[in-house]
Amino acid sequence: MTFQKIRFVTLSFFLCITGGIFVSSTASLTAQWKQETDAKIEQLRKRNCVITAMNAQSQPVPGVTVTIKQLNHHFGFGASLCWDSGFVKIGKTEYGDLFKKYFEWATPENELKWYYNDTTGGQPCTTACYDHGDSIVNWCLANDVRVRGHNLFWNERVEFQAYCARPYGPYDPDDSSRDVKALTPDEQTQFIHEMSVRINDLMTRYCGKVKHWDAINEIVHFTTDNDGARVVKVPGLLATWTGKTGNGGAEVFNWIMDTARALDPNVKLCVNEYNIIEQSHQESDYVSMIQKINTGAAANAKIDIIGLEGHFGGMVSRTQSGSYPGYEALINTIATGVDIKNTAMQFWFTEVDWNQAGGTADKMEELLRFAYSREDFGGLLLWIWWGGRLWREDLTSFLVDKEMNETETGARWRSLVKDAWMTKEFTATTDANGKCSFRGFQGDYLVTMTIDGIPVSAVFTLTPGTDTLRWSSPIPSSTMRFKNAMNGNSITVNGKKLCFNHPLSQTEPVFLSIYTLSGRLMMQKPLDLTKEKVISANLPTGCYFYRIGTRSKTYRSQVGLELR
Repeated sequence: MTFQKIRFVTLSFFLCITGGIFVSSTASLTAQWKQETDAKIEQLRKRNCVITAMNAQSQPVPGVTVTIKQLNHHFGFGASLCWDSGFVKIGKTEYGDLFKKYFEWATPENELKWYYNDTTGGQPCTTACYDHGDSIVNWCLANDVRVRGHNLFWNERVEFQAYCARPYGPYDPDDSSRDVKALTPDEQTQFIHEMSVRINDLMTRYCGKVKHWDAINEIVHFTTDNDGARVVKVPGLLATWTGKTGNGGAEVFNWIMDTARALDPNVKLCVNEYNIIEQSHQESDYVSMIQKINTGAAANAKIDIIGLEGHFGGMVSRTQSGSYPGYEALINTIATGVDIKNTAMQFWFTEVDWNQAGGTADKMEELLRFAYSREDFGGLLLWIWWGGRLWREDLTSFLVDKEMNETETGARWRSLVKDAWMTKEFTATTDANGKCSFRGFQGDYLVTMTIDGIPVSAVFTLTPGTDTLRWSSPIPSSTMRFKNAMNGNSITVNGKKLCFNHPLSQTEPVFLSIYTLSGRLMMQKPLDLTKEKVISANLPTGCYFYRIGTRSKTYRSQVGLELR
């Protein structure tokens, strides 16, 4: 984490101990409140679904055994991943398996930050190094973990920019100036060029792989040296160095977002801030800048996700505690200020941790319940989750201690996210109309059934909604339809043609099977080889392994089918 956050949390902790305002938040996790959130979660995060088993004649089939398994959540439960202390120190397998025990989303902690990718110190910026970022992103793709990119740009402090930009200064430790120095016209042109190159690099390299980008990290705080006060300084570093200072400094943020969205129209673009819902809250500044960026937009707001970092320090309380109004009141103020209910925007907790002692499991449950029971929240990510990787030594909110043992907080997280809020795997039989129904938590599901002797597996998504979702199984093919198949067959999956040869004498059914890189079957469809088949695979974005063949023989298999 950053030095300014360390100083803020240290100050918060000192005030909590010496100022006499510490009050435990455990009391607000009452049985009544838990019942209220359970009712909201049941209504908001679950949906009715009817599945119909269909045969090759598009007729519903009664008496089919259907196995239904939830794979993940629609809501984002996640945490940060660290290359050096995790992948290197512990090892990808052990560290990764531990991560997957709790989380479905990941934020690379440092590995996609500009200064991390540009380590040469030369001017202009040389080719960036993404080896560690690639390692994390590729591991996530192979293990069905979704990625939040952190970050395109950081609006704070010179030392958070690329090394090639630091000579624009001030960065000299002996420089007492707290003002951003203006660049010469040539320097300004060069800096804009460097920013453009970075946007193009990240948005093209990780297109379809990274679901969210913190387009601008910390849009209302700015300081130029390690001793500067944590205050809002308009227009900020990026606006000053680019000359894009219009609209109270929001002009440069809009330029970044417009440029990024043109390269990857499907990615979610986020802003991210600290000291907004924490004890030293500056929610009004955040609301003001978000309004400037969106320039009055509602459904077409430029921002997709409003990030609330949640570095709570020594005070984490949903309800009022002394002079601290509580994070619920502060978030309600922000929601009203940005009119979030009339936009497509959502809140995410993006970097949660704290050092408040006692009752950590209750505090974590309360935060989880608060976010999961609100319609305007899309996810919650922890910044620290393992006691072996703390950005400050006194943090207490980890799920696993440094010896890799689960804490009470970790057990509480897992009991909710992986148990109470996960639809249990079950088997049902289709009725006289070929249907079976269930009510489940929103997310991706694997459905497996056998129709006319042919196993059929497919993944579908139980999306948010209040009506009943209706889903039909893929249509199986009769073995008789393969007798006249010709050599040189091909199928097209999401625009990618896959060619293979099929023996004329072979009448056994041929299937397309798609697996994650970790080996989990995501979809299996029988193929009609009398004609070229175009398949639209309803799968999460990512890279997959595919196999074309019968039960006993493979005609083609390959790693690298990329679906976007």
